[in-house]
Amino acid sequence: MQRVKAHELRQKDEKSLVDELTKFRVITSLPPSCFTLERIGPIESQQGFRRSPSQARPYKSNPHLYITFLQVVRKAIAKVLTVINEKRRDQSRVDHKKKRTPLDLRLKKTRAFRKRLTKFETTRKTVRQQKRDSNFRPRKFALAA
Repeated sequence: MQRVKAHELRQKDEKSLVDELTKFRVITSLPPSCFTLERIGPIESQQGFRRSPSQARPYKSNPHLYITFLQVVRKAIAKVLTVINEKRRDQSRVDHKKKRTPLDLRLKKTRAFRKRLTKFETTRKTVRQQKRDSNFRPRKFALAA
């Protein structure tokens, strides 16, 4: 079994991603005795195992290979789920463009960055400050040099 690549998954639609996910989940639910080295050959070459097909033994006799295979399948499941989640989030961001975006779809940034005043709030002045500014404007002098 070849490793799953995220950039290839992003090109697929959601239905095919869900089908792939169910396929991987079925593989993880099978017992170790179902797998032989003939059936799952490419995984060994990826992990550095070199065996000829004539030496095919069930994974039960060599649990290390079975565990290695399961690790690859679980990583594939995680990648598929991540890509599905990314696609759904991107779609919902597009849907919420017009209204206020929900908190979980907003950019995370830092807490201080999120809590600071907006540009409008920083430029606002109190009534008292507005009166001071209007009553005591900066004076203009015409200097003859």
